[in-house]
Amino acid sequence: MADSRSRAFDNYCAYLPPAIAHWGIVFDSRFHAGIVAELVDRLERTTLLDIRQGPQAVVEFAREQIGADEIGVLGFLMNQPAFAHGYSSAQEDALAQFNRWPTRKTKVCFEVWDANFCALFAERSHELKARCLEMHALVRSQAQISYSFGHDRRNDLQIDCDHGPWVTQTGFEEDDYILPTGEIATCPRSVSGVASPDGWIIGTVPFAAKYGRSSPGDIVLRFADGRIVEVTGANRELCADFEAVLAKLPALRNVSEAGVGLSRAIANAAATHPLGHLWHERHYGFHLGLGARLPQTDHPTIERTGHHLDIVFAHGALRGASGGDMMTW
Repeated sequence: MADSRSRAFDNYCAYLPPAIAHWGIVFDSRFHAGIVAELVDRLERTTLLDIRQGPQAVVEFAREQIGADEIGVLGFLMNQPAFAHGYSSAQEDALAQFNRWPTRKTKVCFEVWDANFCALFAERSHELKARCLEMHALVRSQAQISYSFGHDRRNDLQIDCDHGPWVTQTGFEEDDYILPTGEIATCPRSVSGVASPDGWIIGTVPFAAKYGRSSPGDIVLRFADGRIVEVTGANRELCADFEAVLAKLPALRNVSEAGVGLSRAIANAAATHPLGHLWHERHYGFHLGLGARLPQTDHPTIERTGHHLDIVFAHGALRGASGGDMMTW
């Protein structure tokens, strides 16, 4: 147990830029006391900023140190009101101060706490990076990929990805500041077919908090020309909620992301987390993003929205244009 804990912190610390000599650690003392204690022992200099002790110290640190190249911030946030762990408006405003910081000076974990930290960071960071780069090399030449679940191939999702580049997020890029990490993604030209996720719907609308993991048949989504055109399924309450959100936020009908999660550690941790968290997006396998598009891409036909949902498929197969399996999980 001690060895696995030490390895998990080794893996986490590998993502921290060596140019940063002093870290401010923003945390919630109810959930992160063990994580913080370990990091204080490992890092050269730290400033502890417990959000539960009031937001003023957080605000002062953020404003005073924004221009200091050698000072960064590590965030451990339970900022999900749907999980009953939200913050006050003053605390939210304090945390928002770091939105102005360069991403190269920040690393943030959402819904990572003392009890799940070791599971989520069980994988060696450089091994995960190598897997991401290997998958990136495999898919970047594919004009079309398909996702299927089960033996019936008639309703496979067909993803036309001959539009823009695939973006790799391994935690070592300056703009990949959210941990745990590990995925590649693109903005597809179009998506068509049917999908019934055995997995989670996560994002800025709290489906994951209310319904947890979906089983095949609970919700069935039909896609055409890169948009959701029909919602059916056995879980009538979930389907009704999903349709109501689409009616209110029609931009969420648009597929803005086709992604491949590469973290086996997250897949293992998800087995004991029936509710979906933001880190489920990096679950080993395939996911589709709806709404707000990837910041690194541009797609003139995708309507702008501040909301984003990820449909995470816990099982399935990903195939290339020739029909051969690129990935099964």
